[in-house]
Amino acid sequence: MPLNDPSPNFALITSFDARQWSGVTVFEQLGNSITVPTFAAGAGVYEDALFFLNGRSSLSSLTEMVSSLATFGSDWQVSINGDDLLEISNASTAFSIAPIGDDVFGWGTQTASIVGGRLVVTAELDWMRGIYLGGRFTLTSGGGSFTAPYSATSYRPRQDIMTLLRNRGVTNDADELYGTTCLEALHEAALSSTTSTVFWLINDDGHVEAHYPAINGDITWSSTSFRDRLGFSGSEASSVTSDDYVKLVADRPLPGALFPSRPYQAHFYSTETESTARRLLGGGYVSNFLGSYVTSNLTFDVDALLDQKDLYRHFTEGFLPYCGEGERVNFYQGWGDSRRSLRSGLVSTNQPAYDLLYTSENNGDLGRLRCSMRSTDFDLSFGALKKRVPVTVSLEHL
Repeated sequence: MPLNDPSPNFALITSFDARQWSGVTVFEQLGNSITVPTFAAGAGVYEDALFFLNGRSSLSSLTEMVSSLATFGSDWQVSINGDDLLEISNASTAFSIAPIGDDVFGWGTQTASIVGGRLVVTAELDWMRGIYLGGRFTLTSGGGSFTAPYSATSYRPRQDIMTLLRNRGVTNDADELYGTTCLEALHEAALSSTTSTVFWLINDDGHVEAHYPAINGDITWSSTSFRDRLGFSGSEASSVTSDDYVKLVADRPLPGALFPSRPYQAHFYSTETESTARRLLGGGYVSNFLGSYVTSNLTFDVDALLDQKDLYRHFTEGFLPYCGEGERVNFYQGWGDSRRSLRSGLVSTNQPAYDLLYTSENNGDLGRLRCSMRSTDFDLSFGALKKRVPVTVSLEHL
C-alpha cells in the first residue's frame, strides 16, 4: 500500500518562466558553459520548477543501472505495479533479493517466482517517499551475486524514487516533456562523460540543491539573475560527501515555491458549472453546457519570524509575484511523491490505480494537483506573536 500518512507536508510550486535566459550561458563548470536553450515562440515556460530542474526523470534509470551491473540474467526491468509496489524481474534466471541497510525500495528478503514467463520479485513493503539519498540491495543466483544500484560509497540522490524509475527521454507519458531541456540534462550535456553525473532537485525545505563530482570544481555563475531565481546567493558553502561528490544547497527558498513547516489545516472542494439557459414559451428550459470547474480551497499557516522558519516575506515577495490570478500552480498534496493525482473513478483496465504518472491514494488526495491560482488578495495578520499566519488560497484544477 502507499504512503498511509493522513497529514503529510505539502508544497505549492508555480510555473518556471525561463524565457528571459533564452540562449544565455547561466553558469560555467570545468571550463564548460551551461546554456539555456534558445526557445521558439510559445516555449520556455515549464510547468513548475521540478520540471525545469530535473524533468522528473533520470539519465540512468534504476532499470538501466541494474542491467549494467548484472552478472546474470537478461532483460532486467524495475517498475511500479498497480498496488504501488516496486517489482524487479528478468527474463531468464531465478534469483533472490536482500536489502542492504535501509530498505528504501521495500523489497524485503525473498526469492523470485515465475509470473508470465519472467522471474519476478514484488516488494513486500512500501517504497520510501521523499528525496532518494541512496539505498542498495543484493541480487543472488546460484554462486553469483551483484549489488545495485551503486557501490557502497556512492551518493547519487534523486528527487524521489519515481524519478529514479523514469528514464529520461524514454518514459512515454504526459510528464515526459523536458528530457533534453531541463537543467540537469543541460548540465550533463555540457560536461565530459567522466564528470557528467550531476543532479538538481528541491529539498524538503524548498531549497534547490545541486550535486556533482568534486573533480568538476565550483559552479561559476554567469547570470546573477538566474542564480537568484533558483534561490542561490553566491555565498553558499558546499560540502563534500564520502565519495567526493559536492552538495550545494541554495541559501534561500526557491522563488515561486512555498514549503510551510506544517501540514495544511483544511482542504475542500468547491464547484462551478457554467451554462447558458433560456426559458421556453411553453414552460421549462433549454440549456447549453459550457463547462464544469473544480476548485481546491486550501487553508494553512505561513511560518513567520518566531516560527520554525521565517517565510513571511518570502510569501509576499518570493512566492505571490509568481502566481497572480490565472497563473499555474502545482499543489503537491503529499510532498515526496511527485506523481499526478488520480481520482478512483478514473481507474480502469487502461489506467491502473498507480503507475509512474499517477497515484490514486485516498481517492486522489495524495498526488500532484495541476491548478491555476484564483486568489489575489491576502491579509497576512498574526496574533500577539509573529509566528503562524493563517492563509487561504483557491486553486482551480486543470
